[in-house]
Amino acid sequence: MPVLRILGNLTSSALLGLVVVGPIVALCAAAVLDRGPGGEPRVSIFSVAITALDPFVWTCVRNSMIAAGAVAAGSMAVGVFVGRLVGDWRFPARPILVAAMSASAVAPPAIVALGLSVLFGAGSGSPTAWGGRLGPVSRFVPADWGWYAWFWAAIVQGGSISALACLSAQQRLDPAWRDAARLAGGTRSRVWRKLNWPLLRPALARAAGLVFILTVADPGAPMILGLRRTLGYQILSVGLGDDPFPSIAVLGLIALFVCVVVRVILNGWAGPEPSTWPAAAAEGRPLRAGSWRRSATAAAFVGVWGVIAGVPLVAVLIESTCRQPLDGASLGTAGHSLGALAGRLLDPTLGAIVVHSVWLGLGVCALFVVSGWLARSASSASTVGPSGTLLALVHAGVAPPLVMGVAALSLPWLAGLAADAIDGTSPTGLALLFRHAAAAIASDPFFFLIPTVGVWLAMTPTLLAVWEGGYGADRAREDRIAAAVLAGASWTRAHRLASAWSRPDSIRRFALTTCLAATNIAPALLLANRVENRTLGPGILLLREDPEFGLGAASALAVAVLAVNVAVVFLCSPARLAARIGPADHRKSA
Repeated sequence: MPVLRILGNLTSSALLGLVVVGPIVALCAAAVLDRGPGGEPRVSIFSVAITALDPFVWTCVRNSMIAAGAVAAGSMAVGVFVGRLVGDWRFPARPILVAAMSASAVAPPAIVALGLSVLFGAGSGSPTAWGGRLGPVSRFVPADWGWYAWFWAAIVQGGSISALACLSAQQRLDPAWRDAARLAGGTRSRVWRKLNWPLLRPALARAAGLVFILTVADPGAPMILGLRRTLGYQILSVGLGDDPFPSIAVLGLIALFVCVVVRVILNGWAGPEPSTWPAAAAEGRPLRAGSWRRSATAAAFVGVWGVIAGVPLVAVLIESTCRQPLDGASLGTAGHSLGALAGRLLDPTLGAIVVHSVWLGLGVCALFVVSGWLARSASSASTVGPSGTLLALVHAGVAPPLVMGVAALSLPWLAGLAADAIDGTSPTGLALLFRHAAAAIASDPFFFLIPTVGVWLAMTPTLLAVWEGGYGADRAREDRIAAAVLAGASWTRAHRLASAWSRPDSIRRFALTTCLAATNIAPALLLANRVENRTLGPGILLLREDPEFGLGAASALAVAVLAVNVAVVFLCSPARLAARIGPADHRKSA
């Protein structure tokens, strides 16, 4: 009925607004609320001033911004190079290159950094001898080798994301435009600069923004490489302390502000998205036969990328197969066998970590079913106005994953403050009901749900695109819904028909969501680091420092994460990885 549908759309829009605005409100509230000397809740900006005026904090912010900016710029350069090299050319190395980029896109920087620490041992995080030989320039060059290792670890994933985004955007360019430009006398370089680049720049800018957000507050690689003067490391160290609030909320707001500013700058530089794309490009561009020089260049790049991305990952695999724990981070000569890897994974402690990860993935998957319904209802109501704005904010994903973890961590703390504040007023009626609800949220049983909520909030922008190919953005999908309704189908059945909601697609979506959530590192490192709820991501970093398990157990978990992620990437298909970064008007469900 129209009335029920309108009420459902309003409800879904309100809940979707809570999902979008709620974490920011929670961070702001946690930054200005504190407990007085007697334990009573109070409003105070003292902690905000102490944290915001600390020179060390801003040193960490500056270092993280420089590192994330360098990774984003390098990733964009890799994306442009691969886009121009591969483009719409057909040559033998093309499938290998696309497969390598697809696998690298799901290799977490923390695991690559773990491989670098295995390769170089104590060299990670140690000063470099040549840094002081550069004269006056040396003050601008990091003397700690760990910064270069962080760039190496982050460029593997960031460069792959940008390359896939560029390739996805190129598939939407009409070949007739290129042919017309070449017939008009334009060279290949001029056609690229004047025709392709203005249309590809928004996709590359969006990919660079995503890489910056993933890197600026990343706690995994800095923790392995010993880079303490980074924003992610400081957020994690404060969060693992006895009294993290309100300092951690202030650090989260600083990281969020930095990411919003960078997103705005990149959007201004990229310009608006193309208003329309040619229908002829919807089915993909025909491939042209590439020359032997292009094939040789692509083969050489595959080899170079194999060294950059593959060698650290192979080092992790070799380390995980050592029969005996190694002293430090060297590969050693104790012998290797796959039985050692299987034995480590069958260890009860590591088995418990795997079980916790599966439960985390299933919980996040259940929440995504709800969020998918909210986004579908909101998009069916309107693609402009409040619903369209909320969906655009959800898909933008301007908050780093670790910051969303801080927002989730603040929920029980804020609930505890609310319960204490209500206790002092002799509550009755609704106030008493609210007090019981706040006490339930602040209790220990609810704390076990916090990792699920945090990972769900952090992964919402990415996986919403996977569940329906981008709600509210595909006009063809809206046309199919209208056609199904006119043919007599109900609204629910029309949505299912328009979205090709078949059983195989449902299984694929559930498996993809569960696996990506189970192998999450940030914010799981902040929220699921205790023994009773530790998952794969935190287990890699925490077991590495545990003398009982050491580097071998951490490498075994890293191999498990890589195996799951690579299996997911081919379950999903390479085109799906870039669909969420490509132009919003042409996200298509698989």
